[in-house]
Amino acid sequence: MSVISGIVFVPWIIHNVGDSEYAIYTLTMSIIGIVVFDFGFGNAVTRYIVKYVSENDQASANKVGGIAFRVYLIIDILLTILFIILFYNVENIYKELTLSEILKFKTIFIIAASYSIISFPFIFINGVLSAYEKFILLKSVILLQRLLIIALTFVALYMDYGVISLVLVNSLVGILAVIAKLLILKKKTPLKINILSKSSTLGKKLLVFSSWFAVILISQRMIFNLTPSILGVFSGTHEITLFGISSSIEGYFYMIASVINGLFLPKIMRIIKNDTNNDKKELTRVMIKVGRIQLIIFMFLFTGFLLVGQEFITLWLGTSYHRVYLIIIILVIPSFLYLPQFIGNTAILALNKVKFQGIVFLIMAIVNIILASIFSIRWGATGAALAICISYIIRSIGLNIIFSKIINIDLRKFFVGAYLPMILPTFVVVGISLVLFKLIVLNNQIIYVFLTKGIIYTLIFTFIFFLFVLNKSEKKIISTVFYKFKSSS
Repeated sequence: MSVISGIVFVPWIIHNVGDSEYAIYTLTMSIIGIVVFDFGFGNAVTRYIVKYVSENDQASANKVGGIAFRVYLIIDILLTILFIILFYNVENIYKELTLSEILKFKTIFIIAASYSIISFPFIFINGVLSAYEKFILLKSVILLQRLLIIALTFVALYMDYGVISLVLVNSLVGILAVIAKLLILKKKTPLKINILSKSSTLGKKLLVFSSWFAVILISQRMIFNLTPSILGVFSGTHEITLFGISSSIEGYFYMIASVINGLFLPKIMRIIKNDTNNDKKELTRVMIKVGRIQLIIFMFLFTGFLLVGQEFITLWLGTSYHRVYLIIIILVIPSFLYLPQFIGNTAILALNKVKFQGIVFLIMAIVNIILASIFSIRWGATGAALAICISYIIRSIGLNIIFSKIINIDLRKFFVGAYLPMILPTFVVVGISLVLFKLIVLNNQIIYVFLTKGIIYTLIFTFIFFLFVLNKSEKKIISTVFYKFKSSS
């Protein structure tokens, strides 16, 4: 749903509010994204609640919930102070913005920051509900939240209320979603949050685990959240808009291809608990199985975008945004390595090896900041995307070292089992598609070209992969994945 709504609404939003206001909206939300994070504590909470639930130790799980809520309240106070400091220094940070753009930025910032302060203490609830495997209820709340946002956004833009209404809609609906999740937590899980509960040993475990996750989260925010600010300093609002649109599409790629990722932490914890020989054979098997599914979905999306993306961008946004096509491709390329290996990332979390992941992410962030600052001056949003691409490739190389040397995943077996069977069929699909495009696509009307190419490519991809790549179990899993995506996105 969020993918479809994004594709439908983004051009309409830009048309209604204008290029400049959309850039201000993107910039503001990126700043909120940089500031609002829980220093990795949410991941620590999820990990330890999953651990204690698997061990049937509800008392310890309750203590984790109580400690988490206290910590989040403390961080919330610090966030409030930081928001106030940022608000009074906007003019000094973004000197490329005009006076009217600064005023608009401050208005949006006040609304978004207020919502963040209200909702922040409850961020960890998603992790708790996932730990208790309440996936259907959680996904239902998220779906209703998105439907409400779509409906109210449509009304707001139709009534010509402007970009500020978008932030108000997201904030009000977000608060309703928090209330709904709290009700589910109370009614459907045995967790009892006691703010006064104490456990110095457990508190230390959570803090040690979350400290490296804080490094990871900060590093992640040095990528997509910081980039609009770098562009705001060196390039101006139009480049921010180009990057904002492109990063949205990259996010949709990630969302679709990783739709099953969040379901595996409890299973990975059980596998590791039962792995008495520490050979990780079962973990490697699961990583191949899941990785193949994610790679098939990714290859369908990515090669499809390579072949018909130019027409899609022209139809979606118009010819003035043609650079978005190249920027999206550059941003998406690293996912070819990262997404199919997501089980490895889950194993890092389950085995409490996040220190090594934190080091890799820190290197990634430093490289990105340096390269983005250099490339953005010369190439704007395209240069920023190239910096992210290089940084993400470095990240994947580092993670593969962790998977092989520390987690003991058999990467040779993984690449042979997951990647090798996909290479030739993908080239065959692209080759046949290009030949048929030349033979069949004769009309110059852009909508006809897009639809014809899209249908040809989809039929060829489905036919080739169904016959030569998918096994019986994968055909069943693919059907389940697309059903989940249809119902939850």
